[in-house]
Amino acid sequence: MTRILIFAGALVALALIRSLIPLLLARVFGRAIGSHAIARQPDQIHLHHQGPSVWADPRAVLPLSGPLLQRGFQDAGVYRVRELPDVTLQLAVKSDESMMAVIYEHAAVGHWVEIACRYRDGGSFTMSSSRPTGLAPRPNHIVVHAPGLDSAALYDRARAERPHRHLESVSTFNVSRMFEQAWAESIAYRKNTGISADEVANVAKNRKVA
Repeated sequence: MTRILIFAGALVALALIRSLIPLLLARVFGRAIGSHAIARQPDQIHLHHQGPSVWADPRAVLPLSGPLLQRGFQDAGVYRVRELPDVTLQLAVKSDESMMAVIYEHAAVGHWVEIACRYRDGGSFTMSSSRPTGLAPRPNHIVVHAPGLDSAALYDRARAERPHRHLESVSTFNVSRMFEQAWAESIAYRKNTGISADEVANVAKNRKVA
């Protein structure tokens, strides 16, 4: 669920790969570069509720959130992330289906949408409108990239393709805490496992293509 956000947060540190060294050197020195990039990311994040005026480009956000609200999602607020000043996000939930939606605005990456659910066994499923990052997914945390899909189609695919297991309940009351927890778990995994040289090269290559 926060894998793309972690990738976005690391883009500034990884940008030197694209501008200063070719992919071959990224594969040679990539693990050290990747470890440095991830080490700069905060272990925890804190969402702070804001008004809609915080969007840098509200005209780009409305077409992303509107179709979800029409399909029964409840608005759970717009937030800034204290530790990630380039990030603004909106949360929405469909409690009867244990699904959450996140609309992101990132100064360097732009806008994208994720539809996600968490399972009682600790796993998750995420359908994202973003391009693949180049990072390998965590075990038991499925991420499907579907760039170009609008929010409604993204939701339809997530609903149809998510694994049928016991779901963790989500509501407007606990979704922000759930998001913060997902970040902490994901970044702990990344810092413990590290980023391989191949992943760094893939990030650089995918960023160049995008």
